[in-house]
Amino acid sequence: MQRREDWSANTSVGWPDPRASPAGQSADSVWRLVEGRVTEVEELLGKVDRGALDRATKILLDAYRGDNCIFVAGNGGSAATASHWVNDLHKTSMRNTRGIRAISLADNVSLITAFANDEGYDSIFRQQLASHWRPGDILVLISVSGSSPNLVSAALAAQERGITTIGLLGWDGGLLGDIVTEAVIVPAPRGEYPAVENAHTVMCSAFCDALVA
Repeated sequence: MQRREDWSANTSVGWPDPRASPAGQSADSVWRLVEGRVTEVEELLGKVDRGALDRATKILLDAYRGDNCIFVAGNGGSAATASHWVNDLHKTSMRNTRGIRAISLADNVSLITAFANDEGYDSIFRQQLASHWRPGDILVLISVSGSSPNLVSAALAAQERGITTIGLLGWDGGLLGDIVTEAVIVPAPRGEYPAVENAHTVMCSAFCDALVA
């Protein structure tokens, strides 16, 4: 039996040689890519409306001080950002006497697939919100395009119930930019996803710092 450690032989049958640099990139060139991403995010954050960011922070602080729940939703990479942020909200707030109540609506796979299968994918966040929401709770929607149908549906449902909403958005804000209570927009060129997602991650980290300060 051929051993996997014999990389000179394995590469001939399609197994990658772990000693090779990924995609032919040297460590130096990868570092330049890292620096480029950091610069890109820094420049984009400099274009974010600081007033909108301050108002969004106040909404989050008021929810925390009122012992209300922060619901967060997103798709794809933004779903991962939602989960990561909720994790950090719970964990970092444990430094205080009272933790932050926060729920990612992107985490319950069985419930999401049940709603998607029975009522359509557009309903997956709206239906969860209908079950969990209580007066004073808020909803944060994370989306690069700002126009995902399931997020728009959740935002409209929240609007009907008088729920305060925050949009962490990209590009021109999309449909959500005109629906949410407060839109924090990362104004990247249309089609640019990684830079907006990275900027959203930085903002979520900063929100955590502000809430537990």
